[in-house]
Amino acid sequence: MTSFPIADASHGNPQMLAHAILNEDPYPIKALIVNRFEPLQSIAAAATTRKALDKLDLIVAIDVNFSEIAWYADVILPESIYLERADSIQAVSGLKPQLFMRRQAVSPRYDTRPAGSSSSRSPSVWTWANTSPMRPSRISGTSSSRTWG
Repeated sequence: MTSFPIADASHGNPQMLAHAILNEDPYPIKALIVNRFEPLQSIAAAATTRKALDKLDLIVAIDVNFSEIAWYADVILPESIYLERADSIQAVSGLKPQLFMRRQAVSPRYDTRPAGSSSSRSPSVWTWANTSPMRPSRISGTSSSRTWG
């Protein structure tokens, strides 16, 4: 197996997706949930990636755009655009560490949802109706005393 020393090991290595599916390494993969990721355009050897995708029993695509992977998907879950969703608090380290978050600016125009809040689609996976309950836990351990309404 090829190693990628620069890749962030905590987030996996998408370049190994086709290898993992085709060789069932480290185990058989039968389904793929793709969230804002385009494997057919971002992984080299697109023909090998297509062959791997053809081997899967189920592909679910979650995206704001109808992407190339959506053509392969068995199920497409349309995601809200950035103005239609609130996201959890993000932390940025560096010389001036910062916390930031996105608040919903407008209501969704269509039947879309933020990717992480698929509660009506899969209630056992996501227990919050929105990201507000997560906010206090995201800032625990920081010096922020912000209260969230």
